[in-house]
Amino acid sequence: MSHFYLFFSSLLTLAALQGTCGLRFDVSSVHFDVINLAGSSPGGLRFTNEIGIEKAQQIMEKTTHFIWHMLHEMNPADRKQVENVSMFIDNYIGAEAMTFGNIINWNGAGQAPIGLIEGIADYTILKANYYPPAYAKRGQGDRWDQGYDFTARFLEYCESLRGGFVAVLNKKMKDSFNVNYFVELLGKPVDQLWSEYKAKYNGS
Repeated sequence: MSHFYLFFSSLLTLAALQGTCGLRFDVSSVHFDVINLAGSSPGGLRFTNEIGIEKAQQIMEKTTHFIWHMLHEMNPADRKQVENVSMFIDNYIGAEAMTFGNIINWNGAGQAPIGLIEGIADYTILKANYYPPAYAKRGQGDRWDQGYDFTARFLEYCESLRGGFVAVLNKKMKDSFNVNYFVELLGKPVDQLWSEYKAKYNGS
């Protein structure tokens, strides 16, 4: 199965989940671009024949709805203002998808650890219940801000301690970041939370 197909399967799952939330958001202020750089390669042709640019744009829109709902950003004033979201279809080795440029979740005005930002983005995959077999298992990782699936799993644990934790943390990161946000929201320093998380899952 090609990398692009796995990637779009995840987007389709997010789109389907968005339809269950019962809410719609105005995304007219966001422009969605889809650029197929894979051309006449097998993956590029498969994208053109099975999905196409218009459907990909619709999926991107629905995925944006899902993320806004997940982060409790029903009010436009709560959202990071992103004018353009671009998707590039290309041939990569060893990657299903890569992201760069603007992101939808807040980054503490550049003060938050990049690993935390990556973790919040990857947490979306967990909420959608769509992640590959190689995705980090609970308890894996060396640091709470290691990034991507390792941090996403830690955030999943934090969410189990307080429902809506990730959404509230994201909102607090709109204009700044302080590691004490974990104390404010969960009553414990993040390093203690990380140790308890590792202990719960036997440091696996």
